[in-house]
Amino acid sequence: MKKLLKICWIRKDIKDYDSIDFLWFNFIDISKRKIAPDAAKEIKTPKTVKRVWLFWIYKDGKWQNLDKIYLDEIIEIAKKTNMSSLQIYWNCDFSYLKKHWFFIIKPISYKEVNSIESDNNIDMYIIEAEKPGRWKPYDYEILKDIKLDKPFLVAGWIDEFNLAEVLKKVPNATWVDIASWVDNWKNVCRRKTKRIIKIMEKA
Repeated sequence: MKKLLKICWIRKDIKDYDSIDFLWFNFIDISKRKIAPDAAKEIKTPKTVKRVWLFWIYKDGKWQNLDKIYLDEIIEIAKKTNMSSLQIYWNCDFSYLKKHWFFIIKPISYKEVNSIESDNNIDMYIIEAEKPGRWKPYDYEILKDIKLDKPFLVAGWIDEFNLAEVLKKVPNATWVDIASWVDNWKNVCRRKTKRIIKIMEKA
């Protein structure tokens, strides 16, 4: 199976990343990697790439579930900017979003994979460390025999030094997340990404 790649935190034009399948745009107010929707709208990306919007709400010292007012805001922005995919960390009415043609991505901890209930509104899972969003490595081999009814992406600080090992340990993963390693806090590092792509091709 051909493995697909995902990178995040896009903040400027990405013109020659045909080997990348997903590009994430961060709209979290408290994040150092955030980008305004109006700025994201102007960023050019290859037509073959799925553009994904990452949404959270952080208020009163904790992450909030997303109410319908906020979901309506997401839907309106996405339509104006031709975004077809959404990554939602916290609980919301996924069926409400699904009515508006979104490809919905749900991050989960590797400790949750055996207790996830089937949800027809979720199109893909991202499997991360103990707490989603922490981007820490873990024993990826745990995922080798999991059974999910949807494709999943393996994440958790994957770089050029452990990528081949991860691919071997998790042959059932459809996507691989290299976001944390190629991000240099200004934008995606082109040289690191190209090295990752070569390792993927060789594997």
